[in-house]
Amino acid sequence: QFIHIILAARTVDRDAWEDSYVYITAKTLWVDGDYIGNRPGWHIDGFGTDDINYIWSDRAPTEFIYGDFGISDDCEQSMKDMETLALDAELITYPDKHLLRLDNTMIHRSPVKFESGMRTFVKISVSKNIYNLEGNSVNHVLGDFIKYQPRNVERNHPTA
Repeated sequence: QFIHIILAARTVDRDAWEDSYVYITAKTLWVDGDYIGNRPGWHIDGFGTDDINYIWSDRAPTEFIYGDFGISDDCEQSMKDMETLALDAELITYPDKHLLRLDNTMIHRSPVKFESGMRTFVKISVSKNIYNLEGNSVNHVLGDFIKYQPRNVERNHPTA
């Protein structure tokens, strides 16, 4: 059901998809109160990598801050830097049902204020690396060929 989103993303970066792993996360779920169903807090998808990510949602858009911030290369410190930067930054959102391309400079977070209801969120990640951290979603149709590695605690948002 998300083929149109996949094809649109591939059209933008056809060469990046060659010799890469492509991951899709798609979920339709009820969002209510404090639960949006995605990672909380300010972060960068593919932090420290050349990964490209595409996101699409039908409501409750992702929030962004832009600027030349000069955040730390350290994952844990960078999230603290982003939290501090966001205090004075103007939040930017894009219209629902728009495909957004994120590189490793796009500081963003899941929305924190939204109306309850059903929400569909799609993320396509293109990477030269295997996503093999414990806790990642598993496609059981593909079999058990990936050996999962422990996830570092400091990867997660420090105030979440």
